[in-house]
Order: sequence, then structure tokens, then C-alpha cells
Amino acid sequence: MKNEKLPALSFLDVETTGLSAIYNDRICEIGVLRLDPDGTITQWESLINPCRFLSPGAAAVNGITNAMVENAPKFCEVADKLLDMITGSVLVLHNAPFDLSFINMEFENCGIKMPDVKVIDTLIVARQHFNFPSNTLGNIAQHFNIEVSGKHRALADAETTHKIFLRIWEELSKRGIADFDKISTSNCVYPKRTKEKKELPPIMDEALRLKKKVFIKYESSSGAATSRTVMPLEIVSDFDYQYLLAFCHTKKEKRIFRLDRIKEMKILP
Repeated sequence: MKNEKLPALSFLDVETTGLSAIYNDRICEIGVLRLDPDGTITQWESLINPCRFLSPGAAAVNGITNAMVENAPKFCEVADKLLDMITGSVLVLHNAPFDLSFINMEFENCGIKMPDVKVIDTLIVARQHFNFPSNTLGNIAQHFNIEVSGKHRALADAETTHKIFLRIWEELSKRGIADFDKISTSNCVYPKRTKEKKELPPIMDEALRLKKKVFIKYESSSGAATSRTVMPLEIVSDFDYQYLLAFCHTKKEKRIFRLDRIKEMKILP
């Protein structure tokens, strides 16, 4: 499939040892699918030795074991290959701040400056232009009848993001609003996460200390209210906001919740 109306696109996904780059979690797998304007597709994937153990929660989600990455190359050993894959292209990711926080950190650890590239976040595009019941990668794929294999592995998720983007672009073109410049931004605009300590709601503070599940009522950016059972993992601050990183038992996957959008919370026995 030719891609003449768009620049080269690199669909990228990472799997990680945990949920937060600033708390020393690392990339344990990376996958890239590059689509050039002439229709050429180039794929690359690699397990990465993160030089630390995977958290049980992360291993349960992605199926990657410590034994699988023990003899894999370290990120610095594949950094040049990753740069070759993405140079001259636009990065396309689903929930870009999560992946980019890890990629930026890994490049920084190698003494390499992350290039200033344009980014398309299919999660943001989905929220702004569609009304899916849920904006997770898997649910959007299901809406478009896209077959998903190898869920929560890096290249498989990059391939799914590729297929979803093409369907989204097709739909936006039909509406006459397919404007590449309006759905892309620079990776430099994504805020860097900090370890700034702020006072937590007492219930959340207790749940984190005692490792207790919490029932929450959450309001999304669109105003939709949902009820969920979550296992709080940690709190991360992004400038003016605090986010709860948690395993959502309702959706059976890791999720990020903005604390000020949690309208009710109750510790479960």
C-alpha cells in the first residue's frame, strides 16, 4: 500500500519492566514497523536486557521472563539500530507519553540525545475525533475488526497501531479533515516526569502503603464516568498533575488515572 500523502511513518512500541521510567523501570523489548511513502515496510524487534528484574505485574501482562532477556543486548547496543529505523520518519504510538518517557530515558542513559521528531499519538486522535466505547489499543482494533495477535508484545502492538492508524486516516479522509499537521506534534512537547512529592488523598496514601485494592469512580477527559477496581502501584507527577499508575482489575491491564479525576475511592478488604 503506497503512502504518498504521508511522510515516512515509524510505528513503535516498547514493553517494560514496570510502569515508570523515573523509578528505574527499563525497556525489556522494543518493536518498530516503518512504512515509507513508496509502500515499503521494514520491521525490527529486539528483546532488551534491562539489567534488572521484571516486576511480576509487568511479566504477567507481556509474558516476558527474566530468562528471556538475560542474554539479550542492552539498549545502548541497539540504540543505533533504533535511530536508523526512525530517522527521517514520524513516530506513531498509542499513548505516546508512556513509551517516549522510557525511550528518552534510555537514550539519555547511553549519552545520546533523542532526536527532535514529529509524533502522532493514536490515543489522542481517537479521543479527539472518535467516540469509541474504550480507547485502548485492543478495543479500537476490535471496533475496526482488526485481528490482533501477540497482544502486549512490542512488534505485535506496533503492527496493531499501524493497522489502526491506517483505518483512522481513512475515516478522517472521508470526513475531509485528514490534516497531518493537526494530528502530529513534536516529541519535545511531552512533559518529563518528576519525582516531586505532593500530599496524597489519605485513602490513596493508605492503599499504596498497605498494598490494598481500591474501588474508584473515575471521570474521563470526555466526562464519561466509570467504576473500577484497581491495585495502586505508584504515583507520578507531570508538572501540575498527579497520576496513579495502577493495575485495573476491571480492564485486566495496567492503566494511568489522573488523580483529580477520581471522584470517589474506597479501600477494599
